[in-house]
Amino acid sequence: MADRAQMRCRAPGCGTLVRGKYCERHLHDNPRSNQKTDPFYQSPEWIRTRKWRRSRNPICQRIVNGVQCMNPSYHCHHKLGIHTAPELRLDPNNLVMLCRHCHPDYETPEWREGIDYVPSDTTLSVL
Repeated sequence: MADRAQMRCRAPGCGTLVRGKYCERHLHDNPRSNQKTDPFYQSPEWIRTRKWRRSRNPICQRIVNGVQCMNPSYHCHHKLGIHTAPELRLDPNNLVMLCRHCHPDYETPEWREGIDYVPSDTTLSVL
């Protein structure tokens, strides 16, 4: 497969040509860049947990205007991030499955079950 064409870094005012989205200087300024660089997101425990959560919650759990979003789930979102609360990184009560449109770039400890998101289906244990 051919290499991706070079484009300008997406950081405002940066003209550096890159093959990805951001240059080395701005890569870590992007709030989502940690998911690609943090080793936790490549660990077998996280991959297994994310896959299990999606199998139990295939539809986005976000409630908007009193109605559940019906898009397919894509992101396994930590309500409290792994750097803020590392002990909760695999806790089912700290995880919510969201679609690409509903996934925020920030932690969401203020979300209330049944009001901001539907309860998770956690009837099976993680294998």
